[in-house]
Amino acid sequence: GITLTSYSAGYHGVHHFIIEQNDVSSGASGYMHALDINGFEGYTSYNIIRRNYFHDYNATIHAQGDHNKYYSNIFAGVTLTTMPRQSQQPYGMDLLPWKYRDGNWMAAHDNYIINNTIVDCEQYPIVIGEDPASTNLMTNNIIANNIICGFGKSRLGRVGISVSPDIRGSIFIVCNNFWNDDESAAVARFRNKDLSLNYTATQLNISFPDFCQGNVQANPQFADLPHRDFRLTSQTPAEIRMGGTARYASELGDEFVDYFGHPWTKEKPSMGAIQYSAHRP
Repeated sequence: GITLTSYSAGYHGVHHFIIEQNDVSSGASGYMHALDINGFEGYTSYNIIRRNYFHDYNATIHAQGDHNKYYSNIFAGVTLTTMPRQSQQPYGMDLLPWKYRDGNWMAAHDNYIINNTIVDCEQYPIVIGEDPASTNLMTNNIIANNIICGFGKSRLGRVGISVSPDIRGSIFIVCNNFWNDDESAAVARFRNKDLSLNYTATQLNISFPDFCQGNVQANPQFADLPHRDFRLTSQTPAEIRMGGTARYASELGDEFVDYFGHPWTKEKPSMGAIQYSAHRP
């Protein structure tokens, strides 16, 4: 759908682009990345992807590169590709850097994935992994203030975020809501090899307090989920309406606004792509 990539060593690369307010879906395609952002170390960086609607696609979004900002986007409706000889990756998005044919490794570090709404993924909404042979360290990626729900409808990917045990660097998972119709179900994999040892949001916070804080499991009570109206309502639990962290707002800058262009509450922002307001229809 939209691609920012740089696979040629020795060139300038792709930097400082803003991808904003697009509606992207795969339509009748059997295999399409709604968004494809990756490149060699330092070649795809300082780009901003904000306030987009990526929906009804059938191959993972690559949200990689370095020092990129992904915020206030909606990702909805990810199904398994109908092309059996293609990669089977019905994920919302991934940070899974690979080695290019010239021997260079893709980069995936120092990225911000903040205040997005990710709904209805056949497998993992977010999947993060690293090849032990990679020469580029996957580190300092921040996953915060996202609402992630309706995932794992096939037998695989029944957690909202999967962080592989091969990750060598730091992954921060802060103030996200993971909801799959069960407040006691495991919703996260975090570096555990045994998939029977996945974590609830509370267990995730307790087990890895240096990396995982403030994550919850609650029904977001969207305005109209069947019709994909992801506005928060007065029935939305307060931990979602006012439970986001504001610690990354300065890094995202003055143009860090929600999906509709409204400013975030400075001290207690909402989770998800849309800031809650009791006075807004």
